[in-house]
Amino acid sequence: MLFLQNDPDPEQVHRRIVGIRESLEHARSDAEREDLQLRLARLAGGVATVWVGRLAGESAEETQERREVVARSRELLPGLITDGLVAGGGVVLRDAGRALEGVADGPAKSVLLSGLAAPGARILTNSGYPLGAILLDVLTGRTGSMFDLGVVDSALVVEGALTAAVATTRQFLALA
Repeated sequence: MLFLQNDPDPEQVHRRIVGIRESLEHARSDAEREDLQLRLARLAGGVATVWVGRLAGESAEETQERREVVARSRELLPGLITDGLVAGGGVVLRDAGRALEGVADGPAKSVLLSGLAAPGARILTNSGYPLGAILLDVLTGRTGSMFDLGVVDSALVVEGALTAAVATTRQFLALA
């Protein structure tokens, strides 16, 4: 499907995006996958140019740090496009612990639950909020669904964190 007009039918664009996502699942090579991800990015969100320059009163180190943040964000973008977003602020990790409710208590469960609760607790503590504050945007103080508040994480990053948590727990318990 080729769009030559400036204002294509949104339904046609949506159908094409769905088709590309399905093709991504069956891509046979990294080159094919990258090509499909590029097509998806162009259709789903367009293209953006980000200029990062020095702000008034900002040191060269601070400017470089902002540039590095932008560069890391750009590297994460393909994962966001293909894998999507999940509620942030440690909420998804905390909720993952609920999947362990039927598992017998033991050291593995205890260590894993502590690890899953730690990111959300750290965010609250660093922001000066009590640990009991649930579903809170620490920047604005608003409560509600993290996703609806715009507090989101990359699903790919959260999946990696869960995988690392399980692997670390396994290694920790093997040494104990």
